Amino acid sequence: FQTLIGPAHIHLSGGQRQRLAIARALLVKAKILLLDEATSALDPTLQTHISRTVAGVLGCTTFIITSQATSARQCHSVAVMVRGRCVQTGTHHTLMGQPGAYRDLMQ
Repeated sequence: FQTLIGPAHIHLSGGQRQRLAIARALLVKAKILLLDEATSALDPTLQTHISRTVAGVLGCTTFIITSQATSARQCHSVAVMVRGRCVQTGTHHTLMGQPGAYRDLMQ
């Protein structure tokens, strides 16, 4: 907890930095959380575990920006952005059942 991190001290991997950032968000009990590819350096099992833990512990509004199916599957609502425009919205299941950008990305 008191470990010095940085160029002259301990170096962290990408996954370690991501887990540390998520832990910091849990400590401050944020009301809104923005996760931009927050679990991209983690394996799929750990991605799922962390996403569920964050949602369960914080109970806050969470926006997840991701290009990974494992993260998108567990969201209550998905908004698909193409060139800065929202082209589809719905749940993972609903969007997979209709032709469009989301299904194309996930296949």
